[in-house]
Amino acid sequence: MRNRPKVVLVSIDSRFIHTNIALRYIKAFTKDLEYDCLMMEYTIQSPLMDMLDDILDCEPDMVGFSTYIWNVEQVSRISRLIRLARPSIRLLFGGPEVSWNAEESLMGLKGDYIIAGEGEETYRELIEKCLDNMETSGSFSLGDNDEVRGLATIRNGIPMVYPPRDKMDLARLPFPYSMDEDLSDRIACIEASRGCPYSCSYCLSSAEKDLRFRSVASVMDDVESLLKLGAKLVKFMDRTFNAHPDAAEVFRRIISLDTSAVFHFEMSPSMVNDAQMEVLKEAPPGRIQFETGVQSTDENVLHLIRRHSKGFREGLLSLLTLGNIHHHLDLIAGLPMDTMESFRRSFNEVYSLGPDVLQLGFLKIIRGTPMESEVKRWGMVHSPFPPYQVISTATMGRADVGRLKAAEKALDKYHNSGKFVNSLTYAASFHEDPLVFFEGLGNALDSEGYRVRSPSSDDYYRIFLMYSARVLEMKAGFEPGLMRDLVKYDFLLWNRRQGIPFFLERIDKDTNDIRRKLKREEGVVGHVEWFENDVVSHISGNERNPGPVAVLFDKSRTHGKIITL
Repeated sequence: MRNRPKVVLVSIDSRFIHTNIALRYIKAFTKDLEYDCLMMEYTIQSPLMDMLDDILDCEPDMVGFSTYIWNVEQVSRISRLIRLARPSIRLLFGGPEVSWNAEESLMGLKGDYIIAGEGEETYRELIEKCLDNMETSGSFSLGDNDEVRGLATIRNGIPMVYPPRDKMDLARLPFPYSMDEDLSDRIACIEASRGCPYSCSYCLSSAEKDLRFRSVASVMDDVESLLKLGAKLVKFMDRTFNAHPDAAEVFRRIISLDTSAVFHFEMSPSMVNDAQMEVLKEAPPGRIQFETGVQSTDENVLHLIRRHSKGFREGLLSLLTLGNIHHHLDLIAGLPMDTMESFRRSFNEVYSLGPDVLQLGFLKIIRGTPMESEVKRWGMVHSPFPPYQVISTATMGRADVGRLKAAEKALDKYHNSGKFVNSLTYAASFHEDPLVFFEGLGNALDSEGYRVRSPSSDDYYRIFLMYSARVLEMKAGFEPGLMRDLVKYDFLLWNRRQGIPFFLERIDKDTNDIRRKLKREEGVVGHVEWFENDVVSHISGNERNPGPVAVLFDKSRTHGKIITL
């Protein structure tokens, strides 16, 4: 007979590569208690019935769910199935999607407990009191008179929300990962702080004012441990990393590490200072990634969402000019008083800065945020279902939002994928309005039936070539042949097969003798392709040689090299 109670903590992520740090924290924070705690990880694509069997086979006394905007529907379904199959199991929920209104969420999910806010100390006290009650009553649950700050529960069929708990001292945070985990193919997460210095009206973080920081030593101890577990991508979960007073020192230590791992940070350009800039200049290329929420460049829009913008442009430009850091910039469509024209200006201004990734997102009316109470003021219509995306506003109609969705699709597939760098750079240099260019490219995808399904790899390149040639053919200096060769070049960088699609017009010249000679005389193995135009010199900015030219793509396919015959 089993004496120790068992809790199963369930994570449902968008992709398995993600790791849930919240559940790992509460598990590690209670590892000294006399109970068994298992963690089970799934994705939103995981079959519900398989998840149910997995969880029930563990014979848990309690099941806990980490609940977010992207998984709340799956969490709701699997928890209801557990309730039907095994009514005696206690159901615990936590996370931002249930914390904002714990009483309503508790009733809607038919749960037993909800942790509202930070979970470590509340979860520990819950488990401790459940263990105590088990000693006296045999039931792994709260006793009739037990109260736990930061918790909501059901008493006699009525939801009861206990007073909030004080924020914990971050020095008490344990290392969240188990030392037998393999993080080589997953995103490893870490925190250097909690809280946010800003009060953006669309974000739940606007309600959390207690900005707290961990010491540099504790942060770097965790970094070293993550690297020992094979982490190749370490993501700092801080809402504004460089608000940390010792951000420059953390950067310095990460830059000095002997590792090929990549470190991802969310940054506020307004808070970039000289000390940070001096350190960041020394970062080896590829070591650091920055994500920055620009959201809009319209000062009126920024004011209406209570987003501080002083020094933002200057700081962003300083970061972008470093040249050794990968930059991911975010824009949000559908903000208060934003129009197609003002958003077009924002998009084109930010695109012109040359970010590696430009994310075009749509406003989500997250429950519990100040924005939720302002939807009537701004004439917003939004989906009542997660992720609560805006359908239209008083200043941006549904058709406008549809146009931006087309642009977002093309932007993600062609710019953000990194697979069209050379051909897109050439095409964009002839188009005065990047947003219009991407909107038209998205419409070209939709017109071929790809609104709700994905094209093949070949079709992405074919549609890009067809669209670009059509809209740019009358532009002075535009060369259709060079455009085709640049598309062919990008295609070969990312496709390792020997053949190429018909629309890229392969030159009928033999390459077998060249490849054999390269292998015999230089030990080089790769793919050789003929081009009408000297694309390699064009890309590098050098004077182009007369064509046709043969280009070698080695096994790595990172670049092409002209072969001198």
